[in-house]
Amino acid sequence: MQSKKIMPPDAALQNFRALDKYNDIQIYFSSEVGEDDFYMLYAYFLQQVNGVEKYSKDRYALFSAFRKMNRLKSYYQYGGTYFGHIHDRIYGYAEFSITTIEKALSSNTNINKEKNTFLSDLKKVYIQNLKEDGNTLLKDKPKREKEMVKMIDDMGTYITNAYQLKVVKQFYADHYDFWM
Repeated sequence: MQSKKIMPPDAALQNFRALDKYNDIQIYFSSEVGEDDFYMLYAYFLQQVNGVEKYSKDRYALFSAFRKMNRLKSYYQYGGTYFGHIHDRIYGYAEFSITTIEKALSSNTNINKEKNTFLSDLKKVYIQNLKEDGNTLLKDKPKREKEMVKMIDDMGTYITNAYQLKVVKQFYADHYDFWM
């Protein structure tokens, strides 16, 4: 793989728009749903470059962890269009992450401590914010807390190596951290 020449999905969309001088193709990708389609097409074609079978386990793990994170944040925020759109765009983000995986997988670092710290910090942030949340009835808070902790634990089951942990943490920072 030649990751130097592969743009991240956000940059690829902007580059695509810049190349479309006559606005005849951009029309298809100018709406939010059109952008969602772009990310899915981006993922499909990049997957052909990366190798469909070669990284299937890592692809599934990243995709699943990203989706769990999106579900967690959507649940906490009581939904919203952002989460619906990023739900499809996750394909592109996960597939782009695969482009640099080979180099990163050579590390045999034990990630348990760092992974547990990341998951524990997520739980603390969500639980604290839930306690301060004025939109949730007091009687519903224990159930919501339990469900959010389960989502975080489920997300953690997909993180099995240092590269996945790094990518999941970065994805969180890029897409959700600013909301807390």
